Amino acid sequence: MKKFRKNEEIRVPKLRVVDHEGEQLGVISRDEALRKAEAVGLDLIEVSPNAEPPVCRIDDFGSFMFRKKKAEKKQKLASKKAVLKSIRFGIRISDHDLGVKIAQARKFLEKNHPVRILLQFRGREAMHADLGMEKIKEVETQLSDISKPEAPPRRQGNRVNMILRPEKPKANKN
Repeated sequence: MKKFRKNEEIRVPKLRVVDHEGEQLGVISRDEALRKAEAVGLDLIEVSPNAEPPVCRIDDFGSFMFRKKKAEKKQKLASKKAVLKSIRFGIRISDHDLGVKIAQARKFLEKNHPVRILLQFRGREAMHADLGMEKIKEVETQLSDISKPEAPPRRQGNRVNMILRPEKPKANKN
């Protein structure tokens, strides 16, 4: 967390000051800003030290730090890591059910999660691996507008695996 200077720690002679109600007080001297902060029983906090002149705020330091930590925590939660989601189906899935699975995969991809497409063969279905590959390719083509495959579909025993990564839509260069 960023360290904020307050009250006597601020050494700059001229400051742009914002009071505790959000009103601009303008550019005033450091001593006058400290007097105004003391008059309302609050602290003078240096918010933006790199500005010209530096910006300070008259506020309670404890509640100011609480709000900053809360905003930082909220921002951290918003940048959560993507989790690998799985969609699983068999070779004999109906067209409608496959459409539902594709819609679910689309939702995951729109939320920026990678999706593992898993086709499961049961019993003697494994003899028809070409039909399984067709189903996987169908899923890939229907989701090609928002995703790209990490690798071509791979057969592993009685399963066919493929991972789709979300892809950012291309911006028009017109």
